[in-house]
Amino acid sequence: LTNIERLSIQSNQLVGPLPRTIGRFSALRELYLYENKIDGTLPSEVRFFLNLEKLILFNNKLGGSTPSSTMENLQKIVAFSVS
Repeated sequence: LTNIERLSIQSNQLVGPLPRTIGRFSALRELYLYENKIDGTLPSEVRFFLNLEKLILFNNKLGGSTPSSTMENLQKIVAFSVS
């Protein structure tokens, strides 16, 4: 799992929070989880996505805030969509 660069699981009726184990996908460059029913906040493990360029999470039920310390490592982001 650590070598996966693109994960696309959109429009699959995923329900609940993102698991903290998502941080194991440390090689991710693109993460597409839009149009699901994901709730909660972004887990702090997102900070391990050092090569992440696209994080697309719109049309979910995410809420709360994400600490800046979680987002600081995402310096390669060129597309970020959450709603």
